[in-house]
This record gives sequence, structure tokens and C-alpha cells, in this order.
Amino acid sequence: MMRRWVAVLLVLGCVAACGPDREPSPRRAAAYVGMGDSYVSGPGIAPVDGDSGACLRSGASWPALLARELGIEQRADVSCGGATTDHVPEAVPGQGGIIAPQLDAVSRSTRLVTIGIGGNDGNFYEGLFNSCIYPTIRTTSGCRFFDEEQAPEILAATKTKIVRTLEAITEKAPDADVLLVGYIRILPDDGACPPLGLSRALVTHGSSAMRQLEATQRAAAREAGATFVSLRGMSRGHDVCAEDDAWVNGLENTPADGVNLHPTAAAMRAVAKHLAGVVEARG
Repeated sequence: MMRRWVAVLLVLGCVAACGPDREPSPRRAAAYVGMGDSYVSGPGIAPVDGDSGACLRSGASWPALLARELGIEQRADVSCGGATTDHVPEAVPGQGGIIAPQLDAVSRSTRLVTIGIGGNDGNFYEGLFNSCIYPTIRTTSGCRFFDEEQAPEILAATKTKIVRTLEAITEKAPDADVLLVGYIRILPDDGACPPLGLSRALVTHGSSAMRQLEATQRAAAREAGATFVSLRGMSRGHDVCAEDDAWVNGLENTPADGVNLHPTAAAMRAVAKHLAGVVEARG
């Protein structure tokens, strides 16, 4: 079943790309489009995608690896570090020029869209990192306040924006399978985190806030008629506190393997394989 489904993607890609002029825009012709923020684009992971400009997208992002897993040649990865839901339909300024709307990559010939978005809306992740993780400014009371007071308020607005984003994708690609992909774990569910010097309380509240983000994404996907794919289960035991088994960098960048508090190359490979299994199971 999956082979037939991928074959349809490949044929559609060729219909768009193999016409008489043979010089289509790759974005317009993409049968698969990968969208999202830095947890999708993999900043700091070698090699850099030469076409990514200010987005500093990795050539080994999980959309690129997923397309390879599925054998889809006609694909567009437009994920970009710092992206919010506003960056999906709107052009934004970046270093060296304007970053085109991610939605521009989607067309009626698109048959699969994956998007990982929401963590930057309302400065959610910035608030989480400042309140619960960065050593010079985190406090237990601040982390608890973020978890219990700020996060729910931010995420209430974020849900509405994610729903609108998913609906906009479906409107442009009515025949596409749209997958909203969650975030890999940054923190474990509980316990202290010696690598970052985090107390049990900081971990508990930080992890709680991230579970709220996932619940928001799940609810938004359900309302928009899209499919939500959680990464929490598959990344269990690979959070930043897992040391050698971590799929997330700590407080410092790792040369050629990602920026701080962001996924590593191992994470990108694991997510791509997991999503390939999800797509295959859906037929």
C-alpha cells in the first residue's frame, strides 16, 4: 500500500516537473513539503543547505531525510529557524533578503505536508528557556510561574494560530496528507538533571510546560482535521539530561552537530525514520 502511495507522489512530482518547459519552480512542483521552525530545520547540523539563506537550514534536516526514506525526489524543505505560525503565510525579512512565505511551497499537486510549529509563538520556548533552563536567570519560582500562569495564556492564542495555519495548508493542497509534528523531548518527565544543574522542581515544571505545548498542538490538529504525530514517546530517554544518549544539545553548541538546546543529527535521523513509519502505516 505504501509503495503505491509513494509512487503517486513520484508521478505527481514528474507531472509537475517533467512538462514541456522542463524548468518548473521546485517549490511549485513539490509533491512533499516540509515546513516548520528550527526543531525541523536543524541549525548547526552539517551540511548547511546552500539554498537556505538566512534560515541556515541543514541539508540533513528531518524533512530532507524523510524524503530520502520515502524515495520522494520532488520535495521542498522550507523549514526555517525562528519561524512562527506567522511565517507560514507571510514573507519576513532575514539576513541577506526576504524569506518567502513557507506556504508558497505548497500547491495543488502537493500530496504530503509535514509541519513542526508553535514553539516560537508567543515566545513560548524563549520563556521556557529563560525561566527554567538558563543558569544565570532561571529560578524555581519563575519556572513554576511560567508553567502554571504564562504557558496556558500563551498556548491559548497559539492554538488558534496553528488551526489557521493547518487550514491554510489544506486550502492550498486539498488532497494532501497534512501531519502536524510535535517536538522531541528537551527534559525528562521528572527527576533532577545533573548535566544542566537543574533541580527536580525545575525539571518537573519545565516538562509540564512542554506537555502543555504538545496538548495544544494535538487539539489544534484535531480541530483543523489534520493528523498530529507525537515525538515524546520515541524520544523518551534521549532528552538533554541523557548525556551520551541525548538527542538535544546542552547549553553550548556542538560543532557541526547543532546549536544549543536544539536537536542533534542523531535526532534528525531518528525523527525521519519514525515519521517514515507513520506515513507507511497510513498507506
